[in-house]
Amino acid sequence: MAQIPIIGVILLVGAVLAGLVFAGWRKTQRRIARRNLASVLSGEIVAVLRAIEVENSDQPVVASGDTAEARLPHLALPHFTIYEANAGRLDCFAPPLPQKISFFFDRLGALTLECDTTRQHALSDTASGTARARHLSDIQNDLKVTLDTADEILLALRPLASPHTQAKHLI
Repeated sequence: MAQIPIIGVILLVGAVLAGLVFAGWRKTQRRIARRNLASVLSGEIVAVLRAIEVENSDQPVVASGDTAEARLPHLALPHFTIYEANAGRLDCFAPPLPQKISFFFDRLGALTLECDTTRQHALSDTASGTARARHLSDIQNDLKVTLDTADEILLALRPLASPHTQAKHLI
């Protein structure tokens, strides 16, 4: 009869250990998934930034002087496949980061459409030069804010994507 409580205790201890092992395994799997997601999102953001840089390397983004015609940046961007496929998994990051990532991709998509529309319609012939310059300046400022957000995102994703290197941002 004394062996029945010992077997019960052994089973209980085994169940507790199994639960702890399973919890550790799940935590490890979530950490790996977060690291992989940070890595692929970093890659997609860098690809988008590189596409903007290459497309606009020969164009001045800001007009010089009052009479010079400001040129819109040409935003021929790749499709945001990784972001769209993983938008529902952004909650694995700390709270400000998912909002910044969503803002970046959504705002960049909207700016692409706005640049294309503005380029095609040229703000109608009745628009004054001042209104056109103000609109182009607004687009350029929005693009600058969006690209600054991309830099912040990349700085936040770097330690998540490569936790062992802990690279430091040098300015």
